[in-house]
Parts: sequence; C-alpha cells; structure tokens
Amino acid sequence: MASILNISSASTALKTLQTIGQDLAQTRMALSSGKNAAGDARGGAFWAASKTINSDLTASQRVQESLALGEATVAVSRQAAETITDLLIDVKDLVIQSQLGNTDRNALQAGVEALSDQVRSVVEMSQLNGENLLSNGSQANGSGQVQMLSSYDRTNSSIAYSRISVKKQDLRIEQSEIAASGGSYRGHAGSTLINSNREGSIDLNSLSAEAGTAYGLTMFGLDPDFSTFDMFAYRTTNIWLQSQTELSNSEMSYVVRDGDTMHDVAKALANRWGVYAEANGLDRDVLNVSARNGALEITSKKTNNSDRILVTVSQLGADAGNRIGGGLEDLTKIDVTSDAGAQAAMGQIEGLINVAIDAGSALGTDQRRLESQRVFHANMAAVLKDGQSAIEATDLEESAARIQALLVQQELAAQALSIANQSPQAILSLLR
Repeated sequence: MASILNISSASTALKTLQTIGQDLAQTRMALSSGKNAAGDARGGAFWAASKTINSDLTASQRVQESLALGEATVAVSRQAAETITDLLIDVKDLVIQSQLGNTDRNALQAGVEALSDQVRSVVEMSQLNGENLLSNGSQANGSGQVQMLSSYDRTNSSIAYSRISVKKQDLRIEQSEIAASGGSYRGHAGSTLINSNREGSIDLNSLSAEAGTAYGLTMFGLDPDFSTFDMFAYRTTNIWLQSQTELSNSEMSYVVRDGDTMHDVAKALANRWGVYAEANGLDRDVLNVSARNGALEITSKKTNNSDRILVTVSQLGADAGNRIGGGLEDLTKIDVTSDAGAQAAMGQIEGLINVAIDAGSALGTDQRRLESQRVFHANMAAVLKDGQSAIEATDLEESAARIQALLVQQELAAQALSIANQSPQAILSLLR
C-alpha cells in the first residue's frame, strides 16, 4: 500500500546513497594519504596491527641505543686493556735489561715506576658515561657486573626486557690487604698430600666466592735427608697449618672480587704460585700447581713415600674486613735494583701480562656479543618497518578503480532516490 507519510523506497535509497558516500570519502582519503583508513572493520584491524608494530619499533630503538652505548663502553675498556698490555711489555723489556751486566738498575727501576703510573692513569681514564670496566674493588653485591639492555620479548599484554651481563676486568695496581686478626678463619679449607702418587687436587667449588673473602696457598715439604729436594725451600709456613698472621703476609694469597667464581680463585692462586716459584727458583718437577674447573691440580715428578709435600688452602671470611687488590697489584712490587728483585720480576711481569691479555680478550668477546645483538635488532627493525608499510600502504590501482565504481554507484543511487521521491506525485495525480 502506498503512503505519503513514509516513503520506504526513498528511505532505502537515501541510506544506500549515504553509505556509498562514506565509502567514497574513505577511499579518497586512503588514496590521498597512501595509508589504509581505520574507519571500517578491515581498516581498523590493520590500524591496530600497525600500532602494535609501531610500539615494537619504539622498544627496538631503545634496545639498540642501549646496545650501542654498552658496545662503546666495552670498546673503550678493551682498547685500554690493550694499551696496558703494551705498557707491561715495555716493563718486561726493562726487566730483561736488568738481567744484563753493566746496566743502571736505578734508572731501569725509575722507568718501571713511570710505566706503572701510566698504567694507573689508563685505568682511571678508561670509562664512558661514568662506567669503568677495568676497576672492580668494591665488595657491594653485583658491583662486579654491568647489566646492559639487550632484547625485548612481547607477550599478549606487555613487553619483557632481557639484559646482557658484562663482567668487569680489574686492572688496577692497588694493593690488597688481608686482616691479621678477626673474622672467620679456617687454616685448613682444603689440602692434598703429594707423595708416591705424585698428584692430587684441592676442589674449591664448595667454598665461598663472596667478595672480600681471602684465600691462601701454603706448602709444607718433608725430606729429612735432602735426597730429593730442599724441604725448607718448599715450606711457606712454620708448621703444616698456616696461621692467620702468616696468611696476611703471604705472597700466595688472593682476595675475592665481586663476580668471581671459585675457578677465578683457583686460577689466581695458581698464578701466584707461578710467580712465587719463579722468584724463589723452585723446581717445577718437584712441585707444580695449575687450575682446572675450580680446583687446584697439584703434581710432582720426584716425591715419594718419605719425601713428600703437603699443599693446603686457607680461608678468611669477608667479615675480617679484607681489602680487594687490583689485578695488577704485583706491578708495584717489581724491584729490579737487586739481583734477587730482578730475578723475581721475571715471574711477576709474565703473570701480569697474562692478566692484561685475558682481560682484553674477555672484553673483546663481550664487545662482539653486544655488536651482534645490536645488528640483529637493527635488521629486525627493518623487517618490522617493511611489515608496517605493507599493512598501512594503500593499493593505488585498486583504490582508483574503487573510486570509479563508487561514483557510478553514487549516480545510480541518486537516480533511485529521485525515482522514489516521484512516487507520491502519481498518487496526487489520481486526486486531481
């Protein structure tokens, strides 16, 4: 039945025309901006995905900035470690010269001290953004590690960040100090008897690696008839058990740094043994000490059931107030003004060079880790940008064709509306 109050065909035609007009406006907007519109369901989904990618790109940028700063910080310290290695090689040259006859040892000693001051200066200057990776003398928990932002992991509702831990390499020349009294002392934290078996080990892995804890290595030789070795040369304590006072003055001691493992402790004690043996002319065939997997490996080629050596490790807790020394503290002990000092210096400088080389190598490894992670994030950011562009970009050919189709539909809808609006005129003509 026809009605002059509500023309349903005209209302339908009007709604169709309005919908076509909205589609035409959105398509024109997408064509002019080059981006999909967010108004319809399809565009809204794309818009949401694009915003998520944009959030990830922002997170990736922050990570890349952190990695770049961390990489630069490690690079500065690595370069400083290499410079210090070169300076120590110069010290070695002076030590070698001190072994020759007709040399001015006082002048050589002055050269050693000048190079030592230069090493100290390089360590103090090797910092970036307030971070010095060549100084680790604090007992504060975590002070021996630097955490650098390295990656992020997206979950359904948030982003979690991960970090790369870079261990500090201590190349200071400050002296350690072990308390002669007080604290928790164990004269027998571990030991092994080297006799006819000619080998043994002291596992340190069950002991504490708390920063500030001190460890000492002692030996007590027994060869009453001196048939195999000079037992007094292989004694570093008056009795088989080292006292705390003897530990405080021991040349074979080490104060734990924050971040150390017991492998680091074992390696340090083995190095101190090497320096001591070189300085005192000890025969490595009689006794040799090395480190492996947190244990001290003790070997001999000459001991037997009657001619034997007891090797012991002592421990003094951090509660004694021990002071952590620098990794190159023996540099200040080098004295080439005497024959004995020049001989001892040969073992000392070799050990110091190895410490500096190990530090540079470790920092180089950390630098490569950070660089690799930074490159990964840069590549991932490029992929995300490509994906975002693919989601947002408008297909120009498709949009142009859609506009033409919508224009035709708009014209047809307008005609339909016009026809629908003419139907009341037919009713009026019947009433004339």
